[in-house]
Amino acid sequence: MAIVVLAYEYRPAVDTVHRGHADLCFSRTGVARVGTLPPRYGAAERGFLAVPGGDTEGLCALSARYAPWIAVELKGEQGLFGPMNFDLRHRVPELSGEVHPDDSGDSALSFWVPLHKLFSGSECLRGLELEVDLEAGHVNEKLRRVHLELRRSHLQHGQQHPGHHDKDLSSEPFTFREGIAELSTVPDHGKGVLAPVAHPRLVEPAEHMGAPLDFVVPSDQAGADLGPSLALRRPVP
Repeated sequence: MAIVVLAYEYRPAVDTVHRGHADLCFSRTGVARVGTLPPRYGAAERGFLAVPGGDTEGLCALSARYAPWIAVELKGEQGLFGPMNFDLRHRVPELSGEVHPDDSGDSALSFWVPLHKLFSGSECLRGLELEVDLEAGHVNEKLRRVHLELRRSHLQHGQQHPGHHDKDLSSEPFTFREGIAELSTVPDHGKGVLAPVAHPRLVEPAEHMGAPLDFVVPSDQAGADLGPSLALRRPVP
C-alpha cells in the first residue's frame, strides 16, 4: 500500500469501467486542455465543459482534478476493478498482431487501486488531524527538444548544425514554466483542480531575440529541398 496522487472524474455509466452505473474513474495521468477562456464547471454534468455558455465565443480550458489516495497495488483483474480497456488485444482485434505472444495483457500488469481519499481535517483518518495540500509545477520544453533532435540528426550525418547554444535552449521560448497551468483558487471548484491558464490565442508564434523563430525541417527524402518552418510557442496539444 502507498499514498498515490490520482486524477479522477465523474463519468456516466457508458464511460465507466464496469458500465453498470455512473461512477468515479481514476488514472495516474490527468489530461487538461488549453483554451481561450477560463474553465467552466457544469454542475449538472459534474465536470468541466469546453463550450462557453450563452453567446460567448471561444473555447474553455478543461481542468483535471487530482487528490491523494491510500491505494493498494494489484494485478489487473477485469471482474474486480478493471482497468477500462482490459486486454486490448480482445477489444481491438487489429492490435493482436502487435502484441508479443508472451504478453498476457493487463492481468500481468500492476495498477494502483484507490481505497480511501485523503483530505484535511479530523474526519479523514481516526485519531489524526490531517493537513493535505497539493503543489503543481510545469515545464514546456517542446521547442528545446526539437532543436536538440535537429542537432543530433546533423551530427549523426556529419553536418554542422546552425542551431542555438545550450544557454538559449534553457530559456524562453525554448523552455518556459510560467503561464501553463495552476491549481484553481475558485471556491466552487474545490481542492486539487489543475486549471490551464487561458490565452486569447491557442497558438502563438515564437520569437527569439526580437525576431521570429523558425527552423529547417529535415526531409525524409535524400536530396529534396528543405523548407523553413515557423516554431510555435504554445502548440495545440
